Amino acid sequence: MLNKAMIGILMMLFILPPALALSQDMPHGKWWHIPRVAKELNLTDAEIEQLDEAFYKSRLNLIQLKSNVKREQFELETLIEEKTLNQDAALKQYKRLEKERTKLGTERFRFFVNIRKIVGYKRFQELMALKKLRHQKRRQHHQNRGHSVQKE
Repeated sequence: MLNKAMIGILMMLFILPPALALSQDMPHGKWWHIPRVAKELNLTDAEIEQLDEAFYKSRLNLIQLKSNVKREQFELETLIEEKTLNQDAALKQYKRLEKERTKLGTERFRFFVNIRKIVGYKRFQELMALKKLRHQKRRQHHQNRGHSVQKE
């Protein structure tokens, strides 16, 4: 029989999504290679090169860290699925999983901070405004599509 702690773990793993890092507020991909964005932010060739380098280094780290999270999650799932539950082992494994998730979030945030350092305060604010506008347009587009589908 699962006690409250195990139910909490199961909820955290399978029902509640992990906390979103601030870095997820950034546009995805190499947005600095979009000519309109690069022009609007007045990015120099040197800054684009710095962003490319930061992206490359971060992406390599993210690949490894995502792999670590998947491995730890698999280990936890294996423990949870055993016929006889070892609560202590499951809790320890859960802590290892959360540690790896924290490392992943930290790397995402590190890249976010690098972008801020490269483009500076003013252009970073412009970038966030562009991102917000893009998100609003996308949301409006999806709402409009939903209404046209309902009318048909």
